[in-house]
Amino acid sequence: MIIPTYNEKESLPLLIEEILSVCKKARINEKILIIDDNSPDGTGEIARALQKKYASIYTYNRKSKKGLGSAYRFGFSKALQENAAFIFEIDADLSHNPRSIPRFLRAMQENDLVLGSRYIPHASVKNWNTVRQCISRAGIYYARKVLDIPFTDLTTGFRCIRASKLRTIDLASIQTEGYGFQIELVHLFHQKNLRIAEIPITFIERRSGKSKFSKQIAFEAFKKVIELRKNI
Repeated sequence: MIIPTYNEKESLPLLIEEILSVCKKARINEKILIIDDNSPDGTGEIARALQKKYASIYTYNRKSKKGLGSAYRFGFSKALQENAAFIFEIDADLSHNPRSIPRFLRAMQENDLVLGSRYIPHASVKNWNTVRQCISRAGIYYARKVLDIPFTDLTTGFRCIRASKLRTIDLASIQTEGYGFQIELVHLFHQKNLRIAEIPITFIERRSGKSKFSKQIAFEAFKKVIELRKNI
Protein backbone atom coordinates (compact mmCIF):
# COMPACT_ATOMS: atom_id res chain seq x y z
CA MET A 1 0.00 0.00 0.00
CA ILE A 2 1.52 3.29 -1.13
CA ILE A 3 0.75 6.57 0.64
CA PRO A 4 2.36 9.74 -0.75
CA THR A 5 2.40 12.56 1.79
CA TYR A 6 2.97 16.29 1.85
CA ASN A 7 1.81 18.24 4.91
CA GLU A 8 -0.50 15.53 6.27
CA LYS A 9 0.66 15.40 9.90
CA GLU A 10 -2.86 15.46 11.34
CA SER A 11 -4.44 12.84 9.13
CA LEU A 12 -1.60 10.35 8.59
CA PRO A 13 -1.61 8.70 12.06
CA LEU A 14 -5.40 8.30 11.94
CA LEU A 15 -5.23 6.77 8.47
CA ILE A 16 -2.51 4.31 9.49
CA GLU A 17 -4.43 3.18 12.57
CA GLU A 18 -7.54 2.58 10.47
CA ILE A 19 -5.65 0.66 7.76
CA LEU A 20 -3.96 -1.57 10.32
CA SER A 21 -7.26 -2.23 12.08
CA VAL A 22 -8.99 -3.20 8.82
CA CYS A 23 -6.12 -5.43 7.71
CA LYS A 24 -5.96 -7.19 11.06
CA LYS A 25 -9.69 -7.86 11.09
CA ALA A 26 -9.67 -9.11 7.48
CA ARG A 27 -6.41 -11.07 7.98
CA ILE A 28 -4.64 -9.14 5.24
CA ASN A 29 -0.85 -9.29 5.23
CA GLU A 30 -0.07 -5.64 4.58
CA LYS A 31 3.03 -3.58 3.93
CA ILE A 32 2.64 0.19 3.94
CA LEU A 33 5.03 2.52 2.11
CA ILE A 34 4.83 6.16 3.18
CA ILE A 35 6.63 8.46 0.75
CA ASP A 36 7.05 11.97 2.13
CA ASP A 37 8.26 14.90 0.04
CA ASN A 38 10.08 16.78 2.80
CA SER A 39 6.88 18.13 4.34
CA PRO A 40 7.55 21.36 6.25
CA ASP A 41 4.82 20.53 8.80
CA GLY A 42 6.71 17.52 10.18
CA THR A 43 4.81 14.74 8.42
CA GLY A 44 8.11 12.99 7.71
CA GLU A 45 8.97 12.82 11.41
CA ILE A 46 5.55 11.38 12.19
CA ALA A 47 6.00 8.79 9.43
CA ARG A 48 9.34 7.72 10.88
CA ALA A 49 7.77 7.39 14.32
CA LEU A 50 5.05 5.18 12.85
CA GLN A 51 7.72 3.04 11.20
CA LYS A 52 9.40 2.49 14.56
CA LYS A 53 6.06 1.56 16.11
CA TYR A 54 4.81 -0.84 13.43
CA ALA A 55 6.85 -3.50 11.63
CA SER A 56 4.70 -3.34 8.48
CA ILE A 57 5.41 0.36 7.82
CA TYR A 58 8.27 1.62 5.68
CA THR A 59 9.05 5.30 5.27
CA TYR A 60 10.95 7.09 2.51
CA ASN A 61 11.71 10.74 3.14
CA ARG A 62 12.67 12.53 -0.05
CA LYS A 63 14.70 15.73 0.00
CA SER A 64 12.30 17.87 -2.03
CA LYS A 65 8.73 18.08 -3.29
CA LYS A 66 8.75 15.91 -6.42
CA GLY A 67 5.04 15.33 -6.88
CA LEU A 68 2.40 12.64 -6.81
CA GLY A 69 3.43 10.84 -9.99
CA SER A 70 7.05 10.65 -8.93
CA ALA A 71 6.02 9.30 -5.52
CA TYR A 72 3.92 6.55 -7.07
CA ARG A 73 6.60 5.57 -9.59
CA PHE A 74 9.06 5.28 -6.71
CA GLY A 75 6.55 3.36 -4.60
CA PHE A 76 5.63 1.00 -7.42
CA SER A 77 9.29 0.15 -7.97
CA LYS A 78 9.77 -0.59 -4.27
CA ALA A 79 6.61 -2.72 -4.11
CA LEU A 80 7.66 -4.73 -7.17
CA GLN A 81 11.09 -5.31 -5.63
CA GLU A 82 9.28 -6.73 -2.59
CA ASN A 83 7.26 -9.06 -4.86
CA ALA A 84 3.92 -7.64 -3.75
CA ALA A 85 0.86 -9.36 -5.22
CA PHE A 86 -1.40 -6.31 -5.12
CA ILE A 87 -0.55 -2.63 -4.80
CA PHE A 88 -2.96 -0.08 -3.37
CA GLU A 89 -3.00 3.66 -3.93
CA ILE A 90 -4.71 5.66 -1.19
CA ASP A 91 -4.69 9.35 -0.30
CA ALA A 92 -3.24 10.39 3.04
CA ASP A 93 -5.91 12.98 3.86
CA LEU A 94 -8.64 10.57 5.05
CA SER A 95 -10.76 11.18 1.95
CA HIS A 96 -10.76 7.41 1.33
CA ASN A 97 -12.17 4.92 3.81
CA PRO A 98 -9.79 1.98 4.43
CA ARG A 99 -12.81 -0.17 5.27
CA SER A 100 -13.24 -0.56 1.51
CA ILE A 101 -9.92 -2.45 1.22
CA PRO A 102 -11.49 -5.95 1.50
CA ARG A 103 -14.00 -5.04 -1.24
CA PHE A 104 -11.13 -4.04 -3.52
CA LEU A 105 -9.39 -7.36 -2.91
CA ARG A 106 -12.54 -9.33 -3.66
CA ALA A 107 -12.90 -7.44 -6.95
CA MET A 108 -9.23 -8.12 -7.73
CA GLN A 109 -9.92 -11.85 -7.94
CA GLU A 110 -11.15 -11.31 -11.49
CA ASN A 111 -9.44 -8.02 -12.45
CA ASP A 112 -6.03 -6.44 -12.94
CA LEU A 113 -6.96 -2.90 -11.89
CA VAL A 114 -9.84 -1.88 -9.64
CA LEU A 115 -10.80 1.79 -9.42
CA GLY A 116 -12.67 3.25 -6.48
CA SER A 117 -15.24 5.37 -8.29
CA ARG A 118 -17.02 8.42 -6.90
CA TYR A 119 -19.46 8.47 -9.80
CA ILE A 120 -21.23 5.13 -10.13
CA PRO A 121 -24.41 3.98 -8.36
CA HIS A 122 -24.00 3.67 -4.58
CA ALA A 123 -20.94 5.97 -4.63
CA SER A 124 -20.95 9.46 -3.16
CA VAL A 125 -18.92 12.63 -2.69
CA LYS A 126 -19.24 14.52 0.58
CA ASN A 127 -18.33 18.12 1.45
CA TRP A 128 -17.35 19.22 -2.06
CA ASN A 129 -18.99 22.38 -3.34
CA THR A 130 -20.74 22.45 -6.71
CA VAL A 131 -17.80 24.12 -8.49
CA ARG A 132 -15.32 21.47 -7.33
CA GLN A 133 -17.63 18.64 -8.37
CA CYS A 134 -18.22 20.22 -11.78
CA ILE A 135 -14.46 20.60 -12.37
CA SER A 136 -13.87 16.95 -11.46
CA ARG A 137 -16.70 15.59 -13.58
CA ALA A 138 -15.84 17.78 -16.57
CA GLY A 139 -12.18 16.76 -16.49
CA ILE A 140 -13.04 13.08 -16.31
CA TYR A 141 -15.65 13.39 -19.08
CA TYR A 142 -13.07 15.10 -21.30
CA ALA A 143 -10.47 12.36 -20.71
CA ARG A 144 -13.00 9.56 -21.23
CA LYS A 145 -14.18 10.93 -24.56
CA VAL A 146 -10.76 11.83 -25.95
CA LEU A 147 -9.16 8.53 -24.94
CA ASP A 148 -12.27 6.38 -25.48
CA ILE A 149 -12.13 4.89 -21.99
CA PRO A 150 -15.49 3.71 -20.56
CA PHE A 151 -14.76 4.10 -16.86
CA THR A 152 -16.36 6.82 -14.74
CA ASP A 153 -13.51 7.93 -12.47
CA LEU A 154 -10.12 8.10 -14.17
CA THR A 155 -8.59 10.41 -11.56
CA THR A 156 -9.50 8.47 -8.44
CA GLY A 157 -6.67 8.14 -5.95
CA PHE A 158 -8.09 4.99 -4.36
CA ARG A 159 -7.30 1.95 -6.49
CA CYS A 160 -5.74 -1.50 -6.42
CA ILE A 161 -3.33 -2.86 -9.03
CA ARG A 162 -2.22 -6.41 -9.79
CA ALA A 163 1.56 -6.25 -9.48
CA SER A 164 2.26 -8.84 -12.18
CA LYS A 165 0.42 -6.65 -14.71
CA LEU A 166 2.07 -3.47 -13.49
CA ARG A 167 5.39 -5.08 -14.41
CA THR A 168 4.31 -4.95 -18.05
CA ILE A 169 4.01 -1.15 -17.89
CA ASP A 170 7.00 1.09 -18.63
CA LEU A 171 6.77 3.24 -15.50
CA ALA A 172 9.62 5.48 -16.65
CA SER A 173 7.47 6.57 -19.60
CA ILE A 174 4.89 8.13 -17.26
CA GLN A 175 6.13 11.65 -16.56
CA THR A 176 2.96 13.37 -15.37
CA GLU A 177 2.79 14.32 -11.70
CA GLY A 178 -0.79 15.20 -10.75
CA TYR A 179 -4.16 13.82 -11.81
CA GLY A 180 -2.69 13.22 -15.25
CA PHE A 181 -0.66 10.38 -13.73
CA GLN A 182 -3.82 8.61 -12.63
CA ILE A 183 -5.41 9.06 -16.06
CA GLU A 184 -2.31 7.84 -17.86
CA LEU A 185 -2.03 4.68 -15.77
CA VAL A 186 -5.63 3.70 -16.53
CA HIS A 187 -5.03 4.49 -20.20
CA LEU A 188 -1.98 2.19 -20.32
CA PHE A 189 -3.89 -0.68 -18.69
CA HIS A 190 -6.79 -0.11 -21.09
CA GLN A 191 -4.47 -0.07 -24.11
CA LYS A 192 -3.11 -3.46 -23.07
CA ASN A 193 -6.66 -4.85 -22.80
CA LEU A 194 -6.13 -5.67 -19.15
CA ARG A 195 -9.11 -6.29 -16.92
CA ILE A 196 -10.37 -3.10 -15.27
CA ALA A 197 -13.36 -2.71 -12.95
CA GLU A 198 -14.87 -0.06 -10.71
CA ILE A 199 -16.38 -0.32 -7.26
CA PRO A 200 -18.33 2.45 -5.51
CA ILE A 201 -16.62 4.44 -2.78
CA THR A 202 -17.58 7.34 -0.55
CA PHE A 203 -15.18 10.23 -1.01
CA ILE A 204 -15.01 12.74 1.85
CA GLU A 205 -13.28 16.08 1.42
CA ARG A 206 -10.21 16.39 3.63
CA ARG A 207 -10.85 17.33 7.26
CA SER A 208 -7.58 19.20 7.69
CA GLY A 209 -4.71 20.57 5.64
CA LYS A 210 -4.82 22.08 2.17
CA SER A 211 -5.88 20.46 -1.10
CA LYS A 212 -3.06 19.82 -3.59
CA PHE A 213 -5.33 20.59 -6.56
CA SER A 214 -4.22 23.57 -8.64
CA LYS A 215 -4.68 25.14 -12.08
CA GLN A 216 -1.19 23.89 -12.99
CA ILE A 217 -2.11 20.29 -12.18
CA ALA A 218 -5.36 20.58 -14.16
CA PHE A 219 -3.56 22.05 -17.19
CA GLU A 220 -0.90 19.32 -17.06
CA ALA A 221 -3.63 16.67 -17.17
CA PHE A 222 -5.40 18.45 -20.04
CA LYS A 223 -2.21 18.48 -22.14
CA LYS A 224 -1.33 14.89 -21.28
CA VAL A 225 -4.70 13.61 -22.51
CA ILE A 226 -4.06 15.24 -25.90
CA GLU A 227 -0.57 13.69 -26.05
CA LEU A 228 -1.93 10.25 -25.20
CA ARG A 229 -4.57 10.55 -27.90
CA LYS A 230 -1.92 11.30 -30.52
CA ASN A 231 -0.12 8.07 -29.63
CA ILE A 232 -3.13 5.78 -29.91
